[in-house]
Amino acid sequence: MIPTHASAPLVTTPPGRRHGFTLVEMLVAMAIGGVVFSMVGFLSVFFARNFIFVGNHCELQQTSRVALEQFKTDTRQSVSLQSYTNNVLVLQNLDGTTVQYVYSPDLQTWTRTYSGNSRVLLRNVKDLQVNLYQRNPVGGGYDIWPVADISTTKLISLTLTLSRTVPGLPDQTEILVGTKAVIRKH
Repeated sequence: MIPTHASAPLVTTPPGRRHGFTLVEMLVAMAIGGVVFSMVGFLSVFFARNFIFVGNHCELQQTSRVALEQFKTDTRQSVSLQSYTNNVLVLQNLDGTTVQYVYSPDLQTWTRTYSGNSRVLLRNVKDLQVNLYQRNPVGGGYDIWPVADISTTKLISLTLTLSRTVPGLPDQTEILVGTKAVIRKH
């Protein structure tokens, strides 16, 4: 005799009905899936754009830091400010050679020239502001006096505005960097 086990009754589907999704279930699943995929797509584009902007900002910061360090080094090693206009600074070294920094608003570049060799330190320079100060501090504080004549220049303050547009994107990255450099051999 064959043993019989007590088991759950076998459920059978009616012969006309098949297993699967109904049309309504499929439409609801597609709608939910569409919403999820569109949110993922939107977030991907958002994070990709932010990643590009942050990378652009970091690159501008890094190149400006290198350029301003070069300017501070040249200023510290100079004995005087030989000449100054709105776009040109000429520093004189102890051996009589000069270092020239030129800002070109048309090309949006800031260039260093030393011993006849020119090198573009920064590109995408929208604005350059230079302030000259003399040696004597203001009494009772740490402020310094603006110069009346460039021969009394002891400190040079630079402020640069850099900007860059990322191709294919409507926005641009803009940063403001600055430094103060002291002529030490004066």
